[in-house]
Amino acid sequence: MDIAQNIRNLRAERGVTQDALAEALGVSGQAVSKWETGASLPDILLLPRLAGFFGVSVDALLGVDDLRCKALCSEAEALLDARQYAEAVQLLRKACAQFPSSEWLRYRLGWAIRGTRNEAGYEESICINQKLAESAKDNTIRIKATRDLVHQYYTVRDFARMESYAMQLPPFDCCREYTIGQSNLYETGQPLVDVLKRNIDLFGNAILECLDYFLVEHERMFTQEQAAPLTREVAKEKAELMRRVMVGEKSPPPWA
Repeated sequence: MDIAQNIRNLRAERGVTQDALAEALGVSGQAVSKWETGASLPDILLLPRLAGFFGVSVDALLGVDDLRCKALCSEAEALLDARQYAEAVQLLRKACAQFPSSEWLRYRLGWAIRGTRNEAGYEESICINQKLAESAKDNTIRIKATRDLVHQYYTVRDFARMESYAMQLPPFDCCREYTIGQSNLYETGQPLVDVLKRNIDLFGNAILECLDYFLVEHERMFTQEQAAPLTREVAKEKAELMRRVMVGEKSPPPWA
């Protein structure tokens, strides 16, 4: 519960100066400055006026809403991990009604609806992801929603839209892992080793997924002549080599 950060963020979002806020509340600019640094707290009698100025509830101002939202997020994740999608949908619908501005809750609602494998619900899940892909403020949510739309449009065989959303995703050389590995952010020592090991496994798995297409019968996708020089034997040799190179590193990345 960080009222100092909440006041600071709300004021910045609305483009209000400390002096303007102070004047509206009948306090000094120094008082507002102390609230935002945590040096002091607003008088309890001022909280309704302060919340009203920003157009939020007192609970939101105090950060109580954030705690409730996080608790609902954890509960929803537990249901999704257990693949209890119908129960997760019920919980997330109520949570989204209570916290309509939470992009994470809406994204997970779309995921849960998709998990129920209900045909009508699948369309709703696509609509949720479309809105998030177009307007989500959280960049990670926007990219995840876009990625999910690629898979969803493949499922419904809408290849034009599938390609359209796929082309909106960042190219490989702009991804976080590749960029950090190439940028010398971690120049020496264990952090550098951890990044390189994780990248070997991450990119190695991606290569293995590609090689798998050449290791099984895929005549309906391409002929052996089209695949040359990646014959089944060559692909098998490369896959075995890649598995020997991969280190199985499971430690979290330094930026996590």
